[in-house]
Amino acid sequence: MQESTTIQWEAVPEGHLPWSTRLFVIYLAVVLIVWCFGVVRMLWQFRSLRQANLEAGGSSWLAWNSCHARVVSMKNWSALTFLLSFLVFAWNMTETLHGISAQKVTETAFLAGTTAEILMTFCFGMLVCVILYAVAFFWEALLSRYKSRQSSSSR
Repeated sequence: MQESTTIQWEAVPEGHLPWSTRLFVIYLAVVLIVWCFGVVRMLWQFRSLRQANLEAGGSSWLAWNSCHARVVSMKNWSALTFLLSFLVFAWNMTETLHGISAQKVTETAFLAGTTAEILMTFCFGMLVCVILYAVAFFWEALLSRYKSRQSSSSR
């Protein structure tokens, strides 16, 4: 009487990040660091802008234009981060699906684990995107209010 034993292998995600994800995480860290310094500089510049009196009209508008350019730059970084998040997501999902089709792995634990890793990177990119865009929106509203006050008070 022979017993037949079958060995089953559990498909477990490997746990290492692909190069595109590592590069994207480094990009997000750099963007957040640069963004923090930019916000501090903008706070300082906005403070000096508010302290400027109406008689120094030329320098006041120069400072306003500089703050406005920083806000537009924040929005541009937000859009770029969104596009890169989506690109890294699509790239990693393509690699995962290609690996699944080549190895014919269909277990739900493997699929759920790899999909969760990919979506985590995408969600982190979206979080940075939302933060950048929300702060840019706040600053743009603040600068628009300041500009309307300055134009109404100079009349």
